[in-house]
Amino acid sequence: MKRSHSMFSSSSSSSSSSSPRTEYDVFLSFRGEDTRNNFTSHLYAALCQKGIYTFLDDDKLESGKSISPELLKAIENSRCSVIVLSENYASSSWCLDELVKILECREAYKQIVLPIFYHVDPSHVRKQIGSFGEPFHRYEQDFSQKVQRWRNALTQVASLAGCALHDGNEAKFIQDFIVKVSNKLGVAQLNISEDLFGLDSRLEKLNVCVRTPSLDNVHFIGICGLGGIGKTTLAKAYYDWMSSQFEGCSFLTNVREVCEKKENGLVYLQNLLLSDILNDFPTKVGDIYKGMDMIRSRLRHKKVLVVLDDVNKFDQLKALAGKNNWFGSGSRIIVTTRDESLLLSTYIECKIYRVEKLNYSEGLRLFSHKAFKSTHPSKEYEKLSEQVIAYAGGLPLALEVLGSFLCGKNVNQWESALDRLKEYPNKEIMKVLQISFDGLEEPEKSIFLDIACFLNGFEKDNIIQIMDGCGFFPEIGIRILIDKSLLHVDIHDKVWMHDLLQEMGKEIVREKSRNEPGSCSRIWDYDDLCHVLEHNMGTKVEAIVCCFLEPKKLVCDFEAFSNMKKLRLLIIHNLVLEMRDGQTLNIEHLSKELRFLRWHEFPAKYLPSNFQGGGLVELKLWLSKHLWNNTIKPLNNLKTIDISHSTNLRKFEDFGVVPNLEKLILVGCVNLLKIHPSITLLERLTILNLKACNSLQNLPTSIGGLKSLKILNLEGCVSLAYLPEDLGVVPYLEQLILEDCRNLVEIPLSIRLLERLIILNMKACIHLQNLPTSMGSLKCLKVLNLEGCVSLTNLPEDLGLLNSLEELNLKGISVEDRDLPSSIALLEKLKTLSCSGGRQWNNMMNIIVGKGLSSSAALFSLKKLELVSCGLGNGAFPENLGCLISLEHLNLSNNDFSHLPVSFNKLSKLRYIDLSYCRDLELLGPELPPGLECVLLDYCTSLDTFLDPLMEEQCSLGCSVTCMGCLKLARRQGSERTAFTLLKGHLQKLPGKRFDILLPGNEIPPWFTRPSCEPSINLQLDPNWCNSKWRGFALFSCFLIPSPILRCDVMIEGMGRGFGLTYEEDVVSAVGSSVDHLWLLYVPRDDIDAERQNNDCSQLKFSFTTKDLDGETEKYIRSCGVRLVYEQDIEDINPISSNRIEYPFGG
Repeated sequence: MKRSHSMFSSSSSSSSSSSPRTEYDVFLSFRGEDTRNNFTSHLYAALCQKGIYTFLDDDKLESGKSISPELLKAIENSRCSVIVLSENYASSSWCLDELVKILECREAYKQIVLPIFYHVDPSHVRKQIGSFGEPFHRYEQDFSQKVQRWRNALTQVASLAGCALHDGNEAKFIQDFIVKVSNKLGVAQLNISEDLFGLDSRLEKLNVCVRTPSLDNVHFIGICGLGGIGKTTLAKAYYDWMSSQFEGCSFLTNVREVCEKKENGLVYLQNLLLSDILNDFPTKVGDIYKGMDMIRSRLRHKKVLVVLDDVNKFDQLKALAGKNNWFGSGSRIIVTTRDESLLLSTYIECKIYRVEKLNYSEGLRLFSHKAFKSTHPSKEYEKLSEQVIAYAGGLPLALEVLGSFLCGKNVNQWESALDRLKEYPNKEIMKVLQISFDGLEEPEKSIFLDIACFLNGFEKDNIIQIMDGCGFFPEIGIRILIDKSLLHVDIHDKVWMHDLLQEMGKEIVREKSRNEPGSCSRIWDYDDLCHVLEHNMGTKVEAIVCCFLEPKKLVCDFEAFSNMKKLRLLIIHNLVLEMRDGQTLNIEHLSKELRFLRWHEFPAKYLPSNFQGGGLVELKLWLSKHLWNNTIKPLNNLKTIDISHSTNLRKFEDFGVVPNLEKLILVGCVNLLKIHPSITLLERLTILNLKACNSLQNLPTSIGGLKSLKILNLEGCVSLAYLPEDLGVVPYLEQLILEDCRNLVEIPLSIRLLERLIILNMKACIHLQNLPTSMGSLKCLKVLNLEGCVSLTNLPEDLGLLNSLEELNLKGISVEDRDLPSSIALLEKLKTLSCSGGRQWNNMMNIIVGKGLSSSAALFSLKKLELVSCGLGNGAFPENLGCLISLEHLNLSNNDFSHLPVSFNKLSKLRYIDLSYCRDLELLGPELPPGLECVLLDYCTSLDTFLDPLMEEQCSLGCSVTCMGCLKLARRQGSERTAFTLLKGHLQKLPGKRFDILLPGNEIPPWFTRPSCEPSINLQLDPNWCNSKWRGFALFSCFLIPSPILRCDVMIEGMGRGFGLTYEEDVVSAVGSSVDHLWLLYVPRDDIDAERQNNDCSQLKFSFTTKDLDGETEKYIRSCGVRLVYEQDIEDINPISSNRIEYPFGG
């Protein structure tokens, strides 16, 4: 028996339980004397070459004996049967028995059946005439009981879509037929080994990356990620899955290792590539260039799949897969590498798939498989297993190595092993990870080690600033580390490395001198720093970064720093150094190589005159006493000074010693009285931050010399009354922050000259009475904040000429309605307008829509509008509200209207509206635009009609709503009916988004199948609860809202593993109105990570808690309910099914 192994040989995980185990891809049925030694043998060889696991019975006896049990089993255990219907096929009862069995399997197990009509007419087969009819004369006598089944089988197989071969090219026919078989078998069967957890989802994502609209082009695909993440495993799985779709395939494993260890490794790999694809290619290439020519000439017309595994150098790609014209149409070249930049610099077009680390569930299963030979740890090992999962950080290599190592060991041994890992990382894991580090240049190694030891999680700009000061060229260095999968930058622009890479970096530093930290290049540990300073050591120390959460104290001799001749980086936070034997602190011992000095509560009174800080780039001494005497030597390289919160600092003298200063940050220097006029010498100064310098009364009379200044922050300078008159001649000023400058009376007229000004923040300048009469020249201004300028009685008439303005805040100003400039309507780019303050601004809406101006005047770009406490009545809203075509967020709270005009439904993009405390509002519904997602109606005490469930035309809206204190509404409409009207509308329109409704009420509706009078519910799940019909969770809670503030939370957590989600509703109760309220919450499945959406979770816990001014409590929870929502439930919701009023309101 011949058998050929292939990617389909593992057992099927997708077949139904009633199907037999898949053992073969193809069963070949043929008439031996017709085709064994010609067509069938060629077909079988082609199937084997494609890796299609095929059953062929070479020992078949055709003497009339019954078909063997082995053969019947082989048919059952095959995914596809290929029937070669040749001239004498029907003359073999054996073949006919095979055919009957094959068709039975087709009916029972959906087996694929492909007939080949080999030099026969399909109609002869169907009608049993000619060579397919003659044998039946004999069969009528010898096999009378089988004849009809055989005839039916021939008729049925002849009706199937098959392939006919008459006088054509057999080789071409077989080639085309193999493609057809491969397509039939192809993607339909994806078998993943049982110990490769999480691989199937990643394989599908890779396949999406590989598939392109232009299937005929040659495509290069990179599989990238750090060492041990599973790149090779993923590539091999894809290769096994898809190789039958190509004319030739080659998987070149360990390219880096082969090139490093084997003489002429690239030539060896070229020969291997050619041999794989050309079937033991006989000619051996002798050098790289001949190999490149040979690959190009021999493979350029072949559709091939090539995997180059673990590539780390450009010349490897150049020698093995240099260009797309080396390969035939439809070829796919997959490269696994830790260095993404290799691919992007080699190929014009290359798709990148970055392998994701395993999530918790996948990691737990992989680790448990290795450690316990199960998918779950035993109970006594659960906590310890969680520690291992956290340590491994989703890295498959680490989980496999640690799982295998801990397998069979007892709890005490586990605890000991985990403690040891903290000091001695596993060498097998570290060896794999360190390959990437060893390939770095020295500057990148230094950056990597600094980030690993100190800066993991720091902002990218901060790291660049530090590394640049140390001369490490961080812009290109960080890019290289990212390309090599050693770093990544998150959405907040913070730089991170995997925990195990960080551990590896620290181990590289420690292993230089594990028992003598003074010989290590970097110190981050308190005990190591104590040892070095107490023993006056540290000759090789380059950097000390010791930042502690809790304050620590260290008694030492500061002269220990004198031995640190290489010290370039010194950062100390929450560490108080005390001198031994009453010595005074003298920092002249600090290294001349020092570039960065950051020390909170710097202990020295002054920087001494002989301070050797010529190389210093940043000086950050928070909570320091003073700074320096005038005799200090120039610090020509110093770019940043930050001595924030230094309460003893009264004056800052002689800026001439820091001629190249770029940033001066003096936040919270509450006793600083003045800034020395020499500051105007700082032509490179870009940031001057004097926030919260409470005592600062004056700035220099002239600051025009600050030619590079971009940011001037004077927020909270409450003693400052005037600004320099020449402020407007600072040519590059972009941000002027004057918030809470309470004594500031006026703004210099020269401000209109600031053509580059982007932000002007004058919030809470309570004595500011006037603005310059003209500000239209500020063409770049995007933000103007006048909130809380209660003395301001006018606005510039040319306000509408601020062409770039996007945000205008007028909350609390004292401008009268009649004095509002109509030019506001000309602000074409305005996105946010905020107004409030208790004044009658009924005309504001007319201004916003450009009433009285040209038809083109209106705030067409406005997205957010706040008109809070503006006295808006029923006549305040113009008919042409629909011109606000971009409006998404509208806050009209605490106004005087009783209804909204129908024109509101023209606000097609409106998603959020706040009508809270509109106590005269009586009804609401059809005038609301259909796209609304959230409506706030809290304490609209006159409201009695809102989306009335009894009025169908009002029930189409599905949005989240809060109706706290709306007792009149709940009494008239019923809380349950109102809630379910909105819930159904939401589920029908937006089933993928969260929904809330909060309103008075005190009973759990019966629709919730699992109610509870306790604050939590344990929900046992059906084995197949997480199916395609599941839409999400619906939750209901009844709780008391005491005065004045309450927050209600619900935590959804899986037992063992699964979900961990928190939702909350913040509520503010009207004083004295402690009322029960119902909170209905719908959590869609889209809110839950896809990796957690599986049937592995058998139990969920829903816990409701509240938090008031005294802290977290459950005492306000009355009852709660939960329901899993499926498609059918959405249709079944009937909000009008009950007319009962479930809350006994008084009066």
